[in-house]
Amino acid sequence: MSLLHPMDEFAPSYENFASGGTMSGLSPSKNNQRDVEMNIISEIFMWSLLTAEGGLLISLYADKPLLTIPGMPLMLLAAFIFGNKFLSARNCWLTTHFNPVLCGFSVCAAGMLLIMLSITISRGNPGVLSGVIISGIGYSMIYTANKQHHNKRENYGYWRIRYLTILFSIMLTAVALLSQSGFQGAKDAARGFAIVLDVSLLGLVYIKIRRDDCAINLTK
Repeated sequence: MSLLHPMDEFAPSYENFASGGTMSGLSPSKNNQRDVEMNIISEIFMWSLLTAEGGLLISLYADKPLLTIPGMPLMLLAAFIFGNKFLSARNCWLTTHFNPVLCGFSVCAAGMLLIMLSITISRGNPGVLSGVIISGIGYSMIYTANKQHHNKRENYGYWRIRYLTILFSIMLTAVALLSQSGFQGAKDAARGFAIVLDVSLLGLVYIKIRRDDCAINLTK
């Protein structure tokens, strides 16, 4: 299956991923294919959002001394790594009660919203740091939940997935940064974060719709 037109055929089955069983009405191979396809799409969203947020944080603090510019992006990366280690060490306990990918996108959106609200007050507000940490943990939830499918991607092409991820990351970062051009002040810097917030909500809505659509088809 080509990844050039993935959206029409991707169907989530993270209920099955959470329970460790198979979905009725679908063969194991078909079920696994749907899981892997949803994994690829959600991870492309995740890396694109992570890259764009890092670029926006660098832009937000570009007028600060050079040594302080990497501070927030490094905190974002640290939250992502810590969250991944924490969830992996507990065998992804979150999946026993929640859909981890949907929950991850929700947490990312909450963190981004907190950043937007905070920078309209002050770029030094602790709310910015809190939002960065929250969104970083959200990305780690998505990545950790998808990690078990990484060894099932051979049929989709390693480099094809990497090219798509890099392409979408560059595009989203460029759009978010260009949205700030011609504007001055921290309040106007929220425009870029609003775009990233919209994309995180798009990922959330897309996965939810495909998940519900799959459940409806199984009942027919």
